Amino acid sequence: MLYIFDLGNVIVDIDFNRVLGAWSDLTRIP
Repeated sequence: MLYIFDLGNVIVDIDFNRVLGAWSDLTRIP
């Protein structure tokens, strides 16, 4: 159970970083 919870946190962190990176790209001012 703890292993699955940790794995879920890793996936959430990856998704958050991906969204944050995409958002920074979209809001980047040339």
